[in-house]
Amino acid sequence: MSWTVEVQRPAEKELAALPLQARERVASALRAMEDDPFPHGVKKLKARDGYRVRVGDYRILFTVNRAAR
Repeated sequence: MSWTVEVQRPAEKELAALPLQARERVASALRAMEDDPFPHGVKKLKARDGYRVRVGDYRILFTVNRAAR
């Protein structure tokens, strides 16, 4: 069963501003998270309810809504 990835508006703006190669890598990582929201390298955030994963020089911050899977 796959997951739904929702990108918030501020993140969409940041993604659009990235260089093409970085944007493609981040978009690819987001698509992969539809199958596995906890890819290799995911870390739990300490101060917030959520996670982060590194994609090159960038980090994707996210939460997982298990109820809405």
